[in-house]
Amino acid sequence: MSAPPRWLAVVAVLLLAANLRAAVNVIGPLLPAVRGSLNLTGLQVGIVTALPTFCFAVVGLIAARLAARVGPTRTVVLSIACMAAGQILRALVPTTAALFAGTALALAAVAVANVLMPALISAFFPGRIPSMTAAYTVVLSGTGAVASGATLPLQEALGGDWQVGFGMWALIAVAALVPWVLIARHRGGTLRTSRAAYRVKEVARSGRAWVLAIFFGLQALQAYVIFSYYPTMLYDAGVPLHLGSAYVALVSLFSMAGAVVLPGLLARLRHPVPLVVLVGCGFLGGYLGTIIAPAAAPWLWSSLIGLGVASFPMGLFIVTQRAESPSGVLALSGFMQGIGYLIAGIFLVVFGAFQGTSTNWTPALIALIIITIVQTAAALVSVGTWTIEETLGRIPPGDARIDPLD
Repeated sequence: MSAPPRWLAVVAVLLLAANLRAAVNVIGPLLPAVRGSLNLTGLQVGIVTALPTFCFAVVGLIAARLAARVGPTRTVVLSIACMAAGQILRALVPTTAALFAGTALALAAVAVANVLMPALISAFFPGRIPSMTAAYTVVLSGTGAVASGATLPLQEALGGDWQVGFGMWALIAVAALVPWVLIARHRGGTLRTSRAAYRVKEVARSGRAWVLAIFFGLQALQAYVIFSYYPTMLYDAGVPLHLGSAYVALVSLFSMAGAVVLPGLLARLRHPVPLVVLVGCGFLGGYLGTIIAPAAAPWLWSSLIGLGVASFPMGLFIVTQRAESPSGVLALSGFMQGIGYLIAGIFLVVFGAFQGTSTNWTPALIALIIITIVQTAAALVSVGTWTIEETLGRIPPGDARIDPLD
């Protein structure tokens, strides 16, 4: 049976990528208005902000089994429909219950798509994994940045309130449904993985899978800390708050630039150790600069931290290279993201409690430096020449191997 047209697969993957951060990043700018409108307590606000990491963790661990039973392509269609439904629910029904239910539904769907994306890239573009990983990561990061920065201006231009701010991002999910339904209906477009796919407890027997999950979790932790706290770090050091927010945007720009080049470099380098160390040094340099002279050159510290945040696309590419089969990519991606986001969520709570209301960020930054060293060590293990099939000693029956890179 023939595969779907290449152009349709590209459009489908990029539109899916456009949905993977908007539903999350739109929460921040709208939260003050939502809190005032729905009279949310501090605890309720905390739960809303913590939902992304814990949804990604819990759903990530079951996404691979769901895809093995339903089929990856049909699972994507279902997840996009749930993204749209969740965002429409929290937009149309202005109640606390609808806010939590809609957010949880949308984020659970995003978590499923997050896990499936590396497997989809491997299956549809076996000879173009680095370039497609770079493309979808840039789209993912770009739409996330737009959702963070443009939601309020767009909402005001449309003459609406926070419900409009939530609802307008559901349109991207509706648009993404079209190419994915076409792929699911296309002869040969429905991807298949073995019903005997790896279970979570089976992947958990692999020590290297745990190391990969630790790497992914620590990079996610650092990204969430930077995007949540970095403006405050700079503000407490004497940098105006509006400039601090601009420096976070600079972090995003440098991480997007890293997403463009890192997957290709990792694919071409026989020994990627220097590249992994360079990315780790980005975090280290940015944190040390923020400790020693935060207000002297925040543009430089932000740029270096942005290089470190580019470890996210590195993780997404590494998981495609540590499996030989579609079921292997799915299982390893689900384990990496499920355990990784659980680690990130727990440490985010600890980080918030550790920092409290203090304006002295030096102890927190020293903690982040230690975390960076552990993350870099885990990344060095993760880029080694191993696969989950090799580690577990089997490929699920009926699963095809992924073609090598061109």
